[in-house]
Parts: sequence; C-alpha cells; structure tokens
Amino acid sequence: QVTIRGEGSATTTNLQQGLAKFWVRWNGTGTAAENDSFNSSGLTDNGTGDYTFGFTTNMGNANYSLATSNSSAEANNSQTGMSSAAASSIRMDTRSGSTNSLLDTSLNSGQINGDLA
Repeated sequence: QVTIRGEGSATTTNLQQGLAKFWVRWNGTGTAAENDSFNSSGLTDNGTGDYTFGFTTNMGNANYSLATSNSSAEANNSQTGMSSAAASSIRMDTRSGSTNSLLDTSLNSGQINGDLA
C-alpha cells in the first residue's frame, strides 16, 4: 500500500485504490477474442453482443465501477455496458445506439476500479 501526496500537497491519495484492477480490449466480430487484458481469466461469447469475462483474481464484491468504450464501423453510436456483475466475473454487452439491439462490434474495451478480494 502506497500513499502519495495529491496535487497541491494538501491531501494524500492511496495509490493502490486508484489503480485499475481489470482491463480488457476485445474484438466481438467473427470468433470473439481478447486482444489484450489484465486480470482476465478469459472471455466467454454468450451470443451476439453478449460477453462474460472471468477475473484471475476476484474482486472484493460486485460493487465495482466499470468504464467502457466502443469504436466500431459496424454501427454508428454503438455502446458497451455492464449487464451483470459478480465478484468473480463481469458480463458486458454491446448494443446499437439507435435500436438498442445487441450486436457484435470489432473494437471494445472496459476497465474496472474497485477492491480486490
């Protein structure tokens, strides 16, 4: 555990709590696959636009924060989000921004901040 002085030297920040505990970049088109990841035990393709990622080291609980991004030629305004969370895995989906229907997109990413078990 490392505590560092924050900007302006008035406060301190716990560095360990501020680090991403999981991140992944994946291609959901064709055979879905991770391009690169950290703390991921693998990707399960549950069907069109629906993916589950296991954690190599579990989170402390399911109350973590997920940030996602999606950039895709398959659909304008597509979005990636969390459909369910557990301490041992996260389920994410990609959807069309205009119809809200699930779809496979080529460039997706997500990162989690929270406490490890």
